[in-house]
Amino acid sequence: MQEFWGLRILWLESTIINTNPLTMKMVYYQQFEKLHDDTDKTYYEYGPRILDDSTIIKYAWDEKSKTLQGQYQNSKINKAQILSYYLEKNDLLYINAYYKLLKASLLDNKKRRWTLDYLNKVKNYYGRK
Repeated sequence: MQEFWGLRILWLESTIINTNPLTMKMVYYQQFEKLHDDTDKTYYEYGPRILDDSTIIKYAWDEKSKTLQGQYQNSKINKAQILSYYLEKNDLLYINAYYKLLKASLLDNKKRRWTLDYLNKVKNYYGRK
């Protein structure tokens, strides 16, 4: 998925590793990219991966809601973070769900300029609305 102004590359792959109880392995990463539109060529520049990880999530049956509920307290990803991969134009959710990661990336010399560029584009986009 790539947003038209933020250009965030997302990957989330889920694999069922057990059906009773339902247990899934999620492998995910995120990185930023920039579109360069020079007079003689157009190309993308890819930044370092801001996040590159995997986790196991177990799901338990909730009798009241009649649904399977993720047991996120023992995983490295939460429900809001998972939703940020699926909701279109979700950069505000992404920033809120991953604020600790984004804050930490500002201290990393390789990730800092990419994170600042991304946050600036988001700020400018929503500032015009």
